[in-house]
Amino acid sequence: MGHLATQNYINLGFFLTLMDTSHTHIDDYVRRLLAEKQYRPTVVALVFQQLTFSYAPPQREYLLVKERPEPQEDPLEIGPFLPPVIWHCPQGGVEPEDCEQPHILERALARELSEELHLAFPDDLTMIEPSLHNESLHEPGRQHRGFSQGKHYFFGLIQARPDIPLRPSADIADCHWSTYQQAICHFNVLRTTKARLLAYALERAEQFLSP
Repeated sequence: MGHLATQNYINLGFFLTLMDTSHTHIDDYVRRLLAEKQYRPTVVALVFQQLTFSYAPPQREYLLVKERPEPQEDPLEIGPFLPPVIWHCPQGGVEPEDCEQPHILERALARELSEELHLAFPDDLTMIEPSLHNESLHEPGRQHRGFSQGKHYFFGLIQARPDIPLRPSADIADCHWSTYQQAICHFNVLRTTKARLLAYALERAEQFLSP
């Protein structure tokens, strides 16, 4: 773990001491998923910024990223190929080190955002809800690092400071802020179950944040 990620953990640890809500049952559930080796626990960061203007209504934007694709074997055996690059929300699997202390989801989200975009709590980000929505995606035909049935997604809602610089890591091809409608259009292009799940989670976020 690099210096930025370590510092992120330190800042998040300070932040978590201020939280009143216990997430013990969520921590136990995540640990059970890791032990059962069926659905890989995976965090998805719904990062938003709230923009205010003197000349227009407030606007909310969500952070989307494109991961740099890795070459895959061509099923037609023509040769290696690059899969299509798609926009999605920052995400990653829960690692064993995330489970060494309480608030597993918060720690996993902090690590992913630090590693992928060099964003840190509480300087750049504020945790609103670490598990706004969670749902399993059944994909038994694919292997997910030893998990046989698919992934279980935990969607965390996080607010970003409006003026934060975006510094993607080498694994991220691009990143940008999108309105809710723009993000939904990106997801609809995929026409997959995962894309529908992302769209539903973003809809939940909009409902949660609307007055």
